Amino acid sequence: MKIPLRESGDVQALSVKLTLKSETFGLNYKLKFRKTDQVTGWFIQGSAKPRLPRPDAHSHHVLPRPPKMKLKLDQPLFQYYANETIEMRIHAVNEEEEAASVKLDVSITGEHVPRFQVEAGEQTKSADAAPNESRVSGLALGTLTPSSSRDLIVRIDPAPGPTTYEVQVKALYHLESDTATPIMQLLPVDLNVVNAFEANYDLLPRLHPDPWPSLFDTVGLDAWADDDEPAQARGLVQKWCLACHYASFANEDLDVLGMDLAVTSTSQKARFNVLRLPEFPSHGTLVAPKTMYEAEFDFVVQKLSLDDRHPVSIDLGLTIRWRRRGGGGGGSPEKGVNSTTMSIGQHLVLGSEPRVVGSVLHGPPAGTGLLQLDVTIENPSSHFLTFGLTMEPSDSFAFSGAKQTTLNLLPMSRRTRTYRLLPLVRGAYIRPGLVVRDKYFQKVLRVIPTEGMKTDKEGLLIWVPSEADGVEEQAGGGGGGSREDKD
Repeated sequence: MKIPLRESGDVQALSVKLTLKSETFGLNYKLKFRKTDQVTGWFIQGSAKPRLPRPDAHSHHVLPRPPKMKLKLDQPLFQYYANETIEMRIHAVNEEEEAASVKLDVSITGEHVPRFQVEAGEQTKSADAAPNESRVSGLALGTLTPSSSRDLIVRIDPAPGPTTYEVQVKALYHLESDTATPIMQLLPVDLNVVNAFEANYDLLPRLHPDPWPSLFDTVGLDAWADDDEPAQARGLVQKWCLACHYASFANEDLDVLGMDLAVTSTSQKARFNVLRLPEFPSHGTLVAPKTMYEAEFDFVVQKLSLDDRHPVSIDLGLTIRWRRRGGGGGGSPEKGVNSTTMSIGQHLVLGSEPRVVGSVLHGPPAGTGLLQLDVTIENPSSHFLTFGLTMEPSDSFAFSGAKQTTLNLLPMSRRTRTYRLLPLVRGAYIRPGLVVRDKYFQKVLRVIPTEGMKTDKEGLLIWVPSEADGVEEQAGGGGGGSREDKD
């Protein structure tokens, strides 16, 4: 006798009915089981006593039917990254002995679950983003014959940052010979999403080559629109360089295809313009794991009005376009390209305090090695200021220029004093004994270094390249790539 019990769990027999049919009569006998009835057991041939397989012969525990439908994650990636579309390929194989009708449920749990889509042949279903859990139910795979298979793709939208997801793929199916018995197979997948890059930044001042607008210039006073918006920026302008030191936190090589600098938030009274971006080949630059790389961005910030005395606050963001090594395949070059945006933070530029900017210009490598040091004093305030400059002699270089001089600066103006230096050393730093003092407040102003310069506790340092370095720089042409300061 075979009685199929389709639902798993504990079951209990309430009664038994015996039916006998013959040519002369029919017999129906029904016996109800009571809890007080004594357990008799089963009499087995050759045994004088009944066999008691369990204490309660009226109850039975039904185990679920073991599924033979296999779910396997095809070519799983070792690591997934933020800002990358996660694509999981799942292989479903029918290892039952007969055909099965299959439906799929896919659920994703985690914090801020993004939108995802499930594709199985021509069938496609999607689920919207949710705070904790999102689900796709009842995706029909159709009928799978024995040993046949079907592929499906779970495509998850990029996560904005590091997170974890629990993905559960559930196959609900029944055999054609027993449509009333549901069978279930589960495939749990844990996804750990990490950041592909980390970076730190240095905001370095640069000297803008154009002259500052004059407070007494009448040009542009009538160039205002009817809505009181200026036709173009006519305020003070400064040039800056953002030095980005970034490293890949991936466990594999990545291709960096490009980098962009953008302002995520800024004052409405200033304009921002990027002058130079790092250059990358069309196929990208190989970035190895746990290796530091450098990139530089030159940008200009200019106030709209010359009457504006307030500093400008800018929030910068760095965007890295990248892909996995060989992610482009043989298709479109943009296939598999991801964009990771990292917040650089808030910076104040175009302040109201005076500053001193140093810049250096080297002569031809084959020449005498003469270099030009320009000391530019900026006065963005509305006051007349007087500064005293002192240059002390040194054993490492000779110089021409005023040993002591005074510069008077009008409001909203800047002036430059030039020194010519003849270094007596090569391939080393020289230290000009330059002191700039505010004569009214008797305050010494620090000279801010630019390219080829740096400062320490004792003051300004200028790098004097060797003859070999000079020849390499002349041959290289000073491209827009990254640069490392010499120690």
